[in-house]
Amino acid sequence: VYVKTEHRGVPQAYARIYAFYPDESTRENSREDNSNPVTDSANDKKSPQNSRLLIGYVQDGGYGQSLGRGIGLGFISLSALSNALNLINTTKRIKYCIQNPTSHQSYNVRLSVVI
Repeated sequence: VYVKTEHRGVPQAYARIYAFYPDESTRENSREDNSNPVTDSANDKKSPQNSRLLIGYVQDGGYGQSLGRGIGLGFISLSALSNALNLINTTKRIKYCIQNPTSHQSYNVRLSVVI
């Protein structure tokens, strides 16, 4: 797949590609929701890490000067993508994000299938 960040972020090698579960796909800014991956046991809130489905990894990434944003190439599991499509209402756009291996920050991305 071809990965392109929507706003900020540069995909690195081995970055994880996630699809959001239905309750997360309606939120505007995933970076605010996923900035603290620790569960708050006092309020018994679910960890943001548990609301995403891992579907693949970025193989190579970097900053594209011509586009002015982060780009990369990765691979996704066909079965994981099929499961994500079954879990998420397909009438709306499916939201994806990446998380670099050296950071807890998540970035919204758009995916294009490369054949």
